[in-house]
Amino acid sequence: ISTIDSDIASIPDDEFRKVFAGGGLIMFGSVLSTIFVGFLVESGGGGYADLVAETYAEQDFDSLDSMGLSADQKKETEEMLRAFREKKMRKAGTWTAEDEEKKQQLIEEKDMFSDYD
Repeated sequence: ISTIDSDIASIPDDEFRKVFAGGGLIMFGSVLSTIFVGFLVESGGGGYADLVAETYAEQDFDSLDSMGLSADQKKETEEMLRAFREKKMRKAGTWTAEDEEKKQQLIEEKDMFSDYD
């Protein structure tokens, strides 16, 4: 704090206007850049939700353990990630018959145990 105080004290009286105007311009620029980045994220098609989902989709499901989710929340998150990966792979044209078969097996397993929910 003493360094900041000495820096402010060393500014001549006629320079305060320039210093505070510069600070104001930096804050204004920060607000504009935030708005611009928000616009870019939202105009990208899926918006922020897809951006976050893509980040998690690139990670392994093992990282979900460290998030402190309950079993139900973890299961729901895994299903959302699988759906997002499928959507991404279909869009890229890399979804295969083998992937479809794995998806059907997961659906059948889920249906088999749905009586116990």
